[in-house]
Amino acid sequence: MKQRIMTWTIVVLGILLVITNMWWIRFTFKSAYTVSDNQHEVAQLRRTLDQAFKLMPVLESPLSEVDLVMRAEDQIKSPAREKDGCYWVHELGFKFDDEGRLAHVTSNGLRHSQDACFPTNDN
Repeated sequence: MKQRIMTWTIVVLGILLVITNMWWIRFTFKSAYTVSDNQHEVAQLRRTLDQAFKLMPVLESPLSEVDLVMRAEDQIKSPAREKDGCYWVHELGFKFDDEGRLAHVTSNGLRHSQDACFPTNDN
């Protein structure tokens, strides 16, 4: 009887050990993926910040919409594209008001619901 109880105890503890090891393996891989994803996001934001700093002198001057986008293309060395009313030069998005003045600057990595360059379908 004592032998049988010890056998079942060993079996149950062995199964629990395998289950907890599987949980830790899953946790480790999930953490590694999260860290990798965060590193990618930080690198993207760092590139965007570098681009924004390059554009500081351009953004300070009163330029027309076309001139500002062209100067941004020259500074960042990337062609501009227009999407949803914003001009995108690499990672930076520029939104202009009806009079052609710069109204909003955003980053491709900073999407949020209140951002003018990322319209939502809440209507």
